[in-house]
Amino acid sequence: MIVDFTSRAWWTTFHGVVLGTGFILTLALVLMVLPGLREDYLTPEGARRRLLWLRRGLITMAIVAWLAVIVGTWVIDPWYHLHQPGSPLELLLARPHLTFWTDQVMEWKERISWTAALLATAAAYMTVYYGDELLWNHRARSLMVTMFGGAFGAAVAAGIMGMLLTKVVPVT
Repeated sequence: MIVDFTSRAWWTTFHGVVLGTGFILTLALVLMVLPGLREDYLTPEGARRRLLWLRRGLITMAIVAWLAVIVGTWVIDPWYHLHQPGSPLELLLARPHLTFWTDQVMEWKERISWTAALLATAAAYMTVYYGDELLWNHRARSLMVTMFGGAFGAAVAAGIMGMLLTKVVPVT
């Protein structure tokens, strides 16, 4: 059985599956590197390699986050705000018990996803700016990990909201 995908379905799949998976894979890379990123655990060569992978992972994570935000904001989201018969917005407005989805979820999903991209960029910037200093500067490392964690948490929240919204009113 062959399923026909509309261009909207392809964009939504690219946004959720391809970019979402890319974000999670770079997250896994960063999570593999972070626990051992301490000066007393590593040789100079090991530290250099871990910092290189951390930098690559966070920069890639920031790029993927920005791609997801741009595609979501300027390609997919306008379809949810169309005022035409059969559009997701009209379907939500036709059912008063679902106004929570238009009033809260759609708006917060946009804001949270932008926050995720900004925090991922800040964490990536810190790895470039501080470089080797992240090994012994506990405060800088903790701040970078906090930004990374915030980016991950915000991306998870936005992803869950997006999945639920697509489940309630899919874009066709």
